Amino acid sequence: MDISLEQELKKPEYRAIAIANFIFREIIEEAHSKYNISQDDMREMCKNAVNNAQFCLELFSGSGHFDTDDTTHHAAIQRFVFLQGMYGISWDAPVWTEEHQQLFHILTAEL
Repeated sequence: MDISLEQELKKPEYRAIAIANFIFREIIEEAHSKYNISQDDMREMCKNAVNNAQFCLELFSGSGHFDTDDTTHHAAIQRFVFLQGMYGISWDAPVWTEEHQQLFHILTAEL
């Protein structure tokens, strides 16, 4: 890997981009083709996904905006899980799929 690309990928914002891409990209692309969503709307949805991913990274790591004392940090996580969990209470539980297993093997393969 090119050293400058490696340095770029170490920037914190790329973690948010990677998470947003992994979680939302396929869903957003499917909605784009199914509902004929404009490119501008697509960009806006992707930006919102990246912003939300960054929020979660900061929240769960206790960094950035959530660089607070442990008590405040843990309370913020509990409140987040409670508030967001209420909206998804009827959703199915997560399942480890074959796609996850394949990606797991790729990510953990020895170099």
